[in-house]
Amino acid sequence: MDAFEAQVDHYKDTCDIQRETVKARNRLFILVWIDVFALYLFLISQNETISAIQGWMKEKLGVDSTFSPSVFLCLCWVLLLYFCMRYIQTNVKIERDYVYISKIEKEIESKGCAIFNREGDAYLDKYPFILNYIDFLYKWFFPVLITVAVIIKIILEIIAHQSIIGLIVDLVIAIAIIILWISYLVFILSICKNNNTSTSANSTSQAGNSP
Repeated sequence: MDAFEAQVDHYKDTCDIQRETVKARNRLFILVWIDVFALYLFLISQNETISAIQGWMKEKLGVDSTFSPSVFLCLCWVLLLYFCMRYIQTNVKIERDYVYISKIEKEIESKGCAIFNREGDAYLDKYPFILNYIDFLYKWFFPVLITVAVIIKIILEIIAHQSIIGLIVDLVIAIAIIILWISYLVFILSICKNNNTSTSANSTSQAGNSP
């Protein structure tokens, strides 16, 4: 196997990994919102929510135990922090891998094979409005919405706190989640700026090479 064939195989493997990463991202997205829903459901109907969770644990896991509302609430916050960490981690990997895939495509193209551009330039060419809108929802709307939901939830918890220790733990976790999403938005903003800079540079280069 020569270097070109190895590069093509690496490109195909990278695209396969990217597709699996996107699937994982979608699953984590659902888990994040289920956890947010559970936090607010706990706020609305505390006893019923705990009873439902205990019933599920007994039926599915064979665990028959009782725990205080503050413990359940803390567990929900811990899970939300974990799901947010994994979701953001996965999303950052996806964004970085798109840049890497585009780089591989250009290297393959430079060797005389211009058909490997489906995941990079060809995908972004004439990008339809609906995909731009979905991209906006994923990258901006939902992160901001989750951040606002976390802020509102922890404020409501502060107002109606029952356990000072549980409140402190929940507050620390909520702050960690907020910092995570703000950092993620800063990362997305930097990606958008780099893409705009790259697009402008390519347009200038093409204009300069035009007869």
